[in-house]
Amino acid sequence: MDSRLIKGRISSEVKSKVVLEALREVQTLSQIGSRYKVSPAQICKWKKLAVGSLQEAFSGKGNRDLQEREELVRDLYEQIGRLNVENGWLKKRLQL
Repeated sequence: MDSRLIKGRISSEVKSKVVLEALREVQTLSQIGSRYKVSPAQICKWKKLAVGSLQEAFSGKGNRDLQEREELVRDLYEQIGRLNVENGWLKKRLQL
C-alpha cells in the first residue's frame, strides 16, 4: 500500500507538501502533479484552499470558529449527560 494514501485518500502531510511546492512556483503544477500522482487541477484546488485558510488564520476568524465549535461540543455533551440521567431515572420509575 502506498504510504501517502489513507484508505484511498492522500494524507494531509502529502497535501501540505504538494501545496508548499505549488506556492514556491519552482516547478509547474503538471511537474508537481506527475511526481505525486495528483492532477494539476486538484493541486490548484488545494492551493486555493490553503491560501484561503491562511487569510482566515491571520484574520482571527478561525480562532473564533474553533472556540464556538468547542463550546457547542461542550454544551452537547452536557445535554447528553442530562438526558442519560433522566432516561435512567425514568426507567427506574417505570419498573416501580
